[in-house]
Amino acid sequence: MKPENIDPARTRRLAKAFKDIVAGRRTVSTATDARLYLKAVRAQPNPSTCIETMVASEHGIRGISTSVQTDPSPVFLTAHVIPFLEYLADPGIRAIHEGGLLRQILLAIVNLPDCLELSPDAMA
Repeated sequence: MKPENIDPARTRRLAKAFKDIVAGRRTVSTATDARLYLKAVRAQPNPSTCIETMVASEHGIRGISTSVQTDPSPVFLTAHVIPFLEYLADPGIRAIHEGGLLRQILLAIVNLPDCLELSPDAMA
């Protein structure tokens, strides 16, 4: 979802939801929350900055981990998780810290134990 494809009021609501979840003022606990967070992430105009913000926050990482695992239905995966994974394919994200931030997001998605404490060097 590109920000230019949605109306300005919706863009503001998605930006607020993103900030609230990353700051821990709102949690992802339902499929509706998960859809909102995944849409809010994809509405961020700069994927690299978005991912840096998410990884810098325990709440941002937890929100993604919860979001992609909340609803295993094919409809949810196709409509929300796959577009999020496509968003992660942005070349700028892969370039940050030699792919370290992307690795952290992917580890959160697969929910490996202690993934938040692993350093990028531990994964090499």
